[in-house]
Amino acid sequence: MLKLAELLCLAGLHVTFLNTEENHQRLVKFTNTTSRFSQFPAFRFATLPDIPSDTQNPENFVKEMFEGIDRVIKPAFREVLVSSRVKAKEWPPVTCIIADGVMSFTIHVAKELGIPNVAFRTISAACFWAYLCIPKLIQEDELPFKELAKQLHLANLAKASASTKRRKHKKKKGVAVEDRDRGTEEVDSDSSDVKSVKEQSII
Repeated sequence: MLKLAELLCLAGLHVTFLNTEENHQRLVKFTNTTSRFSQFPAFRFATLPDIPSDTQNPENFVKEMFEGIDRVIKPAFREVLVSSRVKAKEWPPVTCIIADGVMSFTIHVAKELGIPNVAFRTISAACFWAYLCIPKLIQEDELPFKELAKQLHLANLAKASASTKRRKHKKKKGVAVEDRDRGTEEVDSDSSDVKSVKEQSII
């Protein structure tokens, strides 16, 4: 996306590059983006608020991300577009949106405000071709991979069984702890010595 922004600047267009606050800070900290684009007076960065995430379960990450986009990013993005019309004297109003193809919410906002929107896919051609083949693979019953799904299911069952056995073993045998002065010893889970575990290193 930055390379495309650079090409648009070279063509004499005004470009506002939008990113979330966290991603922008990483971009500035770990790349030379700021100095690289300082040569283009018609280029500027702008940020959108980050999506708050309190989940501890990685399985919910994608679901929370898309819910956060609708709840936080989408209205903030709309506000940027509306304010660009109000502050037209400071910076030309937005006349076209070029968004990452995954960010489909921009299509709805652009349609609402009557601004042309281009979905720009930043993935490789090979990856894009694989996406296009998925409907056909599903139609021919090649997806999902049944054998792989079965193997993953069995692997998850094995992990769950091993985890249960470890918990039962700890409850029965107690917790092994390492004390810097006394070495390694076993502490009965029902003993009052368990209180001192916080001050020691659990193996």
